[in-house]
Amino acid sequence: MMLRDLRRNAQLVCTLAAFAALLGTAACARGGMPLWREEAANRLAVPANLHRRQVTADPFSIAVFERVYAEGKPATIYFEGDGENGAASMNPTPDYPVGLHLATRDLSDNVIYIARPCQYSGTVADDSKCPKEFWGDRRFSLEVMESMNTVLDKLKRRYDLRGFNLVGYDGGAAVATMLAAKRGDVLSLRTVAGDLDHAALTAKLGRPPLAGSMNPRDFAADVAHIPQHHFIGVGDKIVDSSIYESFRNAMGPSTCARFSIVDETTHEEGWVNRWPSLLKQPVDCNAGP
Repeated sequence: MMLRDLRRNAQLVCTLAAFAALLGTAACARGGMPLWREEAANRLAVPANLHRRQVTADPFSIAVFERVYAEGKPATIYFEGDGENGAASMNPTPDYPVGLHLATRDLSDNVIYIARPCQYSGTVADDSKCPKEFWGDRRFSLEVMESMNTVLDKLKRRYDLRGFNLVGYDGGAAVATMLAAKRGDVLSLRTVAGDLDHAALTAKLGRPPLAGSMNPRDFAADVAHIPQHHFIGVGDKIVDSSIYESFRNAMGPSTCARFSIVDETTHEEGWVNRWPSLLKQPVDCNAGP
């Protein structure tokens, strides 16, 4: 069954449940988030021994799914994509969390998935009222980035982690890149269908710019020394190779940046099954200039 069919069936279940709720027999959503999204994430994470908890990082409470078997060692951190952020969206929790799927395929001892602000949760005070701007125009704002940085700091202290290998999908790539630019403990950076220049991306798609958001392209030179590999879907109609090229041009001279065009992939589809082999691709500073 194709991804689109799975999504259609899940949304149908949610719609029917919502109709039942009107009759007083069921509930489909909490704080604007369909319950099947949260349940699906839990069912995906548990078999991979990724256990969920909330990490307070003012003004947000961030959902993380973590498996840490080797304290005092590095950890691989996965950042989720932008999720449901359209005009009609009431909650950005993705119905198909690609970042979480990738994390479940990683067999490393220390794997931690970090949801974006307002996904699976909201503000500390009220998880149903996380301001929509933080999954809209300000999704890469200073407040958001400071919050995500705080999560990494807390994880580092909790498990005595000795560095991070960052992986970002979609908009999570922007988060990973900007964190890598400002931290001194990032060992490597990987992006998947990554939004590495949202100004170029919104212009390409004919959408308004993200007012109030920082742009990872502006930090490209700051990560030029970090081993990195950027994976681009051959059939990705959203984030194509031009977005990476814009980012790479802003980086300047570097032997640490690699990219790969991955066959049989779109923006969402094809990544999960390929991820174990993609993880084995070089991430070092022996790339060409």
